[in-house]
Amino acid sequence: MEERIIHNRYVINGVIGSGGMSMVYKGFCMDTGIEVAIKMLRPEYLEDQEFVRRFKKEASIASAIQHKHIVNSYDVGEEEGVPFIVMEYVKGKTLKEYIAEQGVLTASEAVDIATKICSALYYAHGHRLVHRDIKPQNILLGPNGVVKVADFGIAKIASSATATISGSNVMGSVHYISPEQARGTVTDEKSDIYSLGVVIYEMLTGKVPYQGDTPVAVAIKHLSETMIPPRQQNPKVTVALEEIILKATSKAKELRYDDAEELSIDLERALLEPKGGFVAMKDVDVFGGTKEVPVITPEIISALNETMGQQKPPQP
Repeated sequence: MEERIIHNRYVINGVIGSGGMSMVYKGFCMDTGIEVAIKMLRPEYLEDQEFVRRFKKEASIASAIQHKHIVNSYDVGEEEGVPFIVMEYVKGKTLKEYIAEQGVLTASEAVDIATKICSALYYAHGHRLVHRDIKPQNILLGPNGVVKVADFGIAKIASSATATISGSNVMGSVHYISPEQARGTVTDEKSDIYSLGVVIYEMLTGKVPYQGDTPVAVAIKHLSETMIPPRQQNPKVTVALEEIILKATSKAKELRYDDAEELSIDLERALLEPKGGFVAMKDVDVFGGTKEVPVITPEIISALNETMGQQKPPQP
């Protein structure tokens, strides 16, 4: 593509990728020479006030948080009416791409990545921000062990974090959403812990725990199905890591880790004590499901169908 200058400061010289409502470009700052990533709302959504509101909210959130394991924001603005965010450019690949290349990750590598994500989440949660879309596609891996959490586009303030089924979209990617997100009830910090538990599962097994022909089918499995234990998918997964995953992905929020720091401590301990036995399971059954699972009523299925649609889900 031809070079383009925006804000009289940033040169756009390539495309990095695209998301549901935005394009991400590669460029550099004319003042400093630093490489940057520039996220811009797609032109077709400029007339949609909801998309504009969400994009500007992401820009506001990105400007408010600074952490070594979160993609930093340098600047926000508008160019010819198109809002944009100038962000740190992370050379490398997404965790999703890395898992596809490697098949499965070693315990030490998975724990290293997961504890860095925990650090980012603990910081964000301390600032009352719930990410709500933790997935490998939103984890960037750079050189020398760099791990960055990206895309706070659907983040919510923890004190008012809800995602109702009726009248609004269930947020978060369907293969990683927590049961409460799928159900459309209150989401909080423990919703991110559930999603991270699914990410750890995928790092160690090369698979997501739930598959289905439609987004609704996958969402219902998050609500009511017991996942296949990770060690059945990959016998090299240690007992300790399996116990951690099962606790993090408990269907009832109160059975999960209290916060991301507690999860991080257990992950590090798992490398020293792979036989496990130290994870407090909070009255959860052997496969990580709760003793009592929610009844999937016709109303829930109808609401999920209305919200997610019947299209096939993206490949996990």
